[in-house]
Amino acid sequence: MIRPFAVSGLTLFFVMLALSFTTGAKPVMAAGAVCFVLFVCSLLHKRIRKDARLPLCFFSALTGCLLFLVFCVCCRVPALSFDGTRQTLTCNVCAYPYTDYKGRTVCTVKARCDDGTKIPGTVRVYLPKDTADPQTLAPGDRLRFVGSLFALGGDNRDSARSYQSRMLFLGARPVLKVVHEKAAVVSPYAWLLRLRQRMVSVLQRSFGDAQASFLTAVLFGEKGGMPDGLYQSFRRAGAAHIMAVSGLHLSAWVFFFLALWRKRTQDLRAAGVVLSIVVVVLMAFAGFSGSVLRAGLMMLVYLLGLILREKADALNALGFAVTVLLIVRPAFCMHVGFVLSVLSTLAILAFAVPLATRLEDAVEKRDLPETLSSGLISAGTAVCINLCVSVLTLPVQIYAFGTVSLVGVVTNLLLLPFLLPVLVFAGLFLVLHAVPLLGTVLHFFTDTLAQYCIKVAGWMSRFPFAELELPKSAAVPALVLCLAALAMFAIWLYRRQRLDLFVKEVL
Repeated sequence: MIRPFAVSGLTLFFVMLALSFTTGAKPVMAAGAVCFVLFVCSLLHKRIRKDARLPLCFFSALTGCLLFLVFCVCCRVPALSFDGTRQTLTCNVCAYPYTDYKGRTVCTVKARCDDGTKIPGTVRVYLPKDTADPQTLAPGDRLRFVGSLFALGGDNRDSARSYQSRMLFLGARPVLKVVHEKAAVVSPYAWLLRLRQRMVSVLQRSFGDAQASFLTAVLFGEKGGMPDGLYQSFRRAGAAHIMAVSGLHLSAWVFFFLALWRKRTQDLRAAGVVLSIVVVVLMAFAGFSGSVLRAGLMMLVYLLGLILREKADALNALGFAVTVLLIVRPAFCMHVGFVLSVLSTLAILAFAVPLATRLEDAVEKRDLPETLSSGLISAGTAVCINLCVSVLTLPVQIYAFGTVSLVGVVTNLLLLPFLLPVLVFAGLFLVLHAVPLLGTVLHFFTDTLAQYCIKVAGWMSRFPFAELELPKSAAVPALVLCLAALAMFAIWLYRRQRLDLFVKEVL
């Protein structure tokens, strides 16, 4: 079997994604029993057992059922048992406080009760104003208070799933004064978060509100405190993914540094070691979100291939990353960002790449001038990627957001070529902003690029029918449309005698 991780990881992903919409443990146990029976039956059939694909699929599906059951029994149920209680809590601060859309100051903490019982996951604390100064409260600090605990999301099932996907089960409101203790020893991760906060402060002092918010989101994935309408403009324009650190951003950084390294030497083993450390640091700066963890693990597999001088298989790397993340944190199967990240990557690797390869072959047969040929191939590849990603993520977009951008392909063609320059100039500015002349030059280019991206998103979002609002019930027809498009894609390959090659290469 060529790609075992691709088969097991993607099966695990889709099974757990389906289970995340169930309520209670009984449907999960029933699905697990069916998967177990199918797994045993597949082992009894000699030909199927020898091929190994179906047994691996059924075993992965059974594993997904068990993982989701463990998540429910060991995390969700114990955490929600504290709902409606009053506890004396000792909390370790996980992130800097922020102001939510209702003007409340919120802090995320790891909490334990006065009797030593640890509350699973993290707790969102709504702090009194006298304790919520971001300048005094930092990651690694400790809070002590008596608070009332309540389930986040309440009776809204979708809202509760959104919180639980981030291991947030409970909120807490202090009923007595909060005691704040500064950290005597700061962990490496807390130190990185403090360093990131200093960088964010530099951006906020140096640029306007819109540019600073955009650069903070692009560099660190932090979208809190954005001016009204900025994120909505990018979402309506179909380019909100630019403001969430993912594979697009990590790839831009890694391949930029690799291009610089190749000018010095063709031996990339040392570059693989250095960039592996850089990737881990970038993941920490982005807060180890689901999308950046998926992208980071895939990139680490690619860099390991450079170190070992072996070519990494992209689909196998995707399956490996998904498998590891869902085993470590099953709640990721409910995280919209993680789901969109996996589906987008799958769309690019399994569908956009074959289409782009076919397009490249067709253009090269035309014997066109090299400049025109390169331009057509680049534009066609970008269109293939955007279309495939849009189709495969359409049901999730409708269910999660209730909207579909109709101008996303054009917006991404206008913005994505400038993502790497934005990252490079903004990163250099953070490092060299204190150098008098150089800092001014970097500020000019960074500000110009940020304004360009913001204006393009604003222009595209104001087009008539730029965004189509749909009810969540439309997600089912969208899923049928998505499956029909995939079936048409398979027929297209079959007519060109490539179906066997597709099955061998993808599965």
